Amino acid sequence: MPLAVVLDTNFLLLPFQRQIDLETGIETLLEEPHFFVVLQQVMDELTEIASKQRRFSPAARAAISFVSKKGFVIEKGFPGVPDNALVQYCKAKEAVLCTLDTELRRKAKNLGVRVIFLRDKGHLAQA
Repeated sequence: MPLAVVLDTNFLLLPFQRQIDLETGIETLLEEPHFFVVLQQVMDELTEIASKQRRFSPAARAAISFVSKKGFVIEKGFPGVPDNALVQYCKAKEAVLCTLDTELRRKAKNLGVRVIFLRDKGHLAQA
């Protein structure tokens, strides 16, 4: 069965802020079949960022379009604030979490969740 790869808000903004190819980077790290999942809370955060006149609004709009065009699974079944929902989903589904958030990364690792993050110089790494 393919592995679920869950993308958080800041990770979805990466391609549009730093020109990083997420799909290729993740495929290089994971040598197993996988599919991408975005929680509804993350979509809600992107929509909120996109609707306000913020520095990241264009990137958020691009990320929303990216998720739609790529046909990523949007998961609505895990309630709560985004960080808790992300960790709960990954723990329950044995999924990989993609995040730039150091605190979320630590929390996930403490629960045995695999994490993909951004290393210095724009390279993705797995912990």
